[in-house]
Amino acid sequence: MRKAAGVAAASAAVALIGAGAGVSVAAPHASHAANPTMPTIKVTASKSSFKVSGSTTFTPGRVELVLKGVGPKDKSTDIISLKGKYTFKDLRADFKAFGKKEGTGPHGSTPKSALKHLNHAINHVDFYGGLDVFGTQKEHATMVLPKAGDYILFNNTHKLPKNPHTLTAAGTKVDRAAPASSATVNAVTKRRFTGSKTLPANGTVTFKNKSTESPHFLGLLHVKKGTTRKQVLAAFQGSGPNVFRNGQAATDVVDEGNSMTLSYKVPSGTYAEVCFFPDPKTGMPHAFMGMVRIVKLK
Repeated sequence: MRKAAGVAAASAAVALIGAGAGVSVAAPHASHAANPTMPTIKVTASKSSFKVSGSTTFTPGRVELVLKGVGPKDKSTDIISLKGKYTFKDLRADFKAFGKKEGTGPHGSTPKSALKHLNHAINHVDFYGGLDVFGTQKEHATMVLPKAGDYILFNNTHKLPKNPHTLTAAGTKVDRAAPASSATVNAVTKRRFTGSKTLPANGTVTFKNKSTESPHFLGLLHVKKGTTRKQVLAAFQGSGPNVFRNGQAATDVVDEGNSMTLSYKVPSGTYAEVCFFPDPKTGMPHAFMGMVRIVKLK
């Protein structure tokens, strides 16, 4: 799903914000040194290319993901595992079918036939987290890949997931330490955020999905000083003025019970925490259902 308004939800991770919210994109670079003891997967993405390097075979446990953008526009990637005989082709088919009918019901609702495909995908995929960057931004993440087996790193920049790369975890799980984090943000049941209300503008936060109802992601949107949650919601719906400024950072989708760290560098100021993942019961982006919180980045 690309846009923050009139979402065309054909992507497993709904890559955020920029174009749809009318936000111009800054190009900051995260200040973060790679952990030499941790497997590091490096992705460089542009509009037309998606290059993966670094560690693609490792022992289970925490890994680092680095995403560097090239050129304008947003780019995103996520790490997942698939259940049973469900395939990456099945994932694309489910989200294509969901996106085709999303919002086509009465009053912009999503038909049950489309929701069936969304939930089929959610029920057959474990989401471990990922990154969204804007322009030439660079971000770092760590997440735990808990058991031996194959994982899929894919390009989530476009309307449908593409460019799958297999990551192989072999052997016994190793407890590799997470980078130091100065704040924690939680996604919780009933589509809300809790946790620290002051986050670093240049540093690392921990994002935990404590919800029992849905995958979520954390987007940080720079907004004008004094902006309220109500004003952000109005801007998304097109019933209020543009309140957005340069400066954005984001994870990609994290499943219930999973967590990840996000390291980034953005301008300090007021930000809106948002999630646009489609609700499993309604198909509506979670931000439209109130999953917006105002925080400060210093």
